Amino acid sequence: MTAQDEPQPPPLPVPDGWEGILEPGERILWQGQPAAGLRWQDLLDKRTPFGLVFAGFAVFWMVQAASTSGVFMALFGLPFLAVGLNMAIGGPLRDARRRRATFYTLTDRAAFVATRGTGARKLDRYPLGPGFRPTLEDGDPGSVWFATSQADARRGWRGTGSARSYDLVPVGQQRIGFEQISDARMVYGLMLANLRDQAGVAAAKG
Repeated sequence: MTAQDEPQPPPLPVPDGWEGILEPGERILWQGQPAAGLRWQDLLDKRTPFGLVFAGFAVFWMVQAASTSGVFMALFGLPFLAVGLNMAIGGPLRDARRRRATFYTLTDRAAFVATRGTGARKLDRYPLGPGFRPTLEDGDPGSVWFATSQADARRGWRGTGSARSYDLVPVGQQRIGFEQISDARMVYGLMLANLRDQAGVAAAKG
């Protein structure tokens, strides 16, 4: 059975808070969130072993300092321990926190990605149409990607020689979609079915 043949659930009732956001007649087909918790595969990053070594050296130094110069001297190693732990597991922890604050909604006209930050909420709408090309990344959980954006820039060195400067450097393209969801195949099938329906309506009008 292909993703397009997956059984489609009935539309969901419009939940509180969506009034004025959905277009007239727009129906919610699916809602969900990314899988929670740490993804251990993220710890395979090349920075993880370096961070663990850095943190281990900081712990070793703190133990030695505490035994020879007292606890107060050992406290100077805490910033280095924090840096090492951040390199090792900081990224996966931040990603897990981001996924906990992310919510997905699919309607018969658009895909919505809602994020909740510190004191702020954001809702992005990606209309289903001719330019909407979903890609299924199968798995348990899986992902459905349907857009890209320029990832946030970060501070770094750019240029060479005398023209080298420490400035904002673009990180690159970032995929956007319904990431790490348990029913990715079903959601992908819903998207394809609605895109086919829209294409049929457009052909009939043409």
